[in-house]
Amino acid sequence: MNTKQYQQQAKRTCASLGSKELDLAHMALGINTEVVELEEAIEKDDLVNIKEELGDLFFYVANAFTFLNVEMPNMSYLIPTEKNYIRELYKITANFQDTVKKHIAYGKKLDNNALTEIQFAVMELITYYNFDGSKILDKNIEKLKSRFPEKFTTEKALNRDLKTEREILEK
Repeated sequence: MNTKQYQQQAKRTCASLGSKELDLAHMALGINTEVVELEEAIEKDDLVNIKEELGDLFFYVANAFTFLNVEMPNMSYLIPTEKNYIRELYKITANFQDTVKKHIAYGKKLDNNALTEIQFAVMELITYYNFDGSKILDKNIEKLKSRFPEKFTTEKALNRDLKTEREILEK
């Protein structure tokens, strides 16, 4: 699955809160939440969960691009580098949140540079761990389809079958 296909699939299970501003705020907060969960998975050295959190991060990034009416850049070939990936993710996530805040509060024009930086960092982490990025995206969509067979619902978001989701991720 490439980024264009993933973006289309991820849109199917993304809740819309009724305005571009609320939707972008939701994506910014979701990105931050997933970075925290990714850090916890890395600390536990849980490779299945690391892949899951990278996929979940991609979900929020893809949908933020969708709410901006922008196609995700295709970033296939990256060279891993030695650096503190989580610290960098926190910094660029904060930058994206600040951009969304200024758009909502002050009407500042949005661009997708901060979002592209997050996407790039996620791709770097996938490369660093020598994961198959396409499989991470496939598993993430498969997990979301099991959680939301038709479309997003609040009830299904609050009452998840974590055992089934973990089984999907471990396949």
